[in-house]
Amino acid sequence: MCSAKRILLCVDDELLILNALRRSLRKEPYELLCAQSAADALKVLEENEVGVVLTDYRMPEMNGIELIEYIKKHYPHTVTVLLSGYADPDKLTFAGHGDGYIFKPWDDEKLRDEVLRFFEQADKLKSAAT
Repeated sequence: MCSAKRILLCVDDELLILNALRRSLRKEPYELLCAQSAADALKVLEENEVGVVLTDYRMPEMNGIELIEYIKKHYPHTVTVLLSGYADPDKLTFAGHGDGYIFKPWDDEKLRDEVLRFFEQADKLKSAAT
């Protein structure tokens, strides 16, 4: 485990989804930040060393893929995860984008396990860069 503070950024234009993520992840050993748009997420990324970004796919103005592409270019050590309501991963039109997927609706326990796994991945990226 990395000794640096871990920060998870959740991005979704639906407040109900962000509130559900907050409830699911409120007791976890990392700081949880939320943004209701990609523009707000970019501001959060400028001000914080975010380890993992969990972003909705369908958002106005800038979708999740566009956000991930920006993050990968400007914050290459940040792990990016798409949150999607698409049920069949074989039919995903965004395959190959981001470092992983979490599907809506999610199982809380599995979500917590997956996010910790993504933080381990982020720790490895940071270690490899130093």
